[in-house]
Amino acid sequence: PFTALLPTDLELTLAGSPNPVGKGLPITYDLAVTNRGPSWAPGVVVTVDLPDNVTYETGSASQGSCVADANGDAQCHLGTLARDAGANLVVTALV
Repeated sequence: PFTALLPTDLELTLAGSPNPVGKGLPITYDLAVTNRGPSWAPGVVVTVDLPDNVTYETGSASQGSCVADANGDAQCHLGTLARDAGANLVVTALV
């Protein structure tokens, strides 16, 4: 049978700490992604576009995983988010 996907409304919040951060020190990005609906969101990928002077170190997600992409940015593959479901991400980088 044919299944039609309705549009989804993904909400993303981002906070970085410490602020400011000095050269050679780590910075941590905390992200939260929430699917506000009206349907499920398959194949959710969040990319954190890091500044040129910042290098990806590690990443973790409450579901899925995070890796460095070809540009050295953090890319987190979260899979499917149900309506009103969310995922939390933590990305650590070095300035």
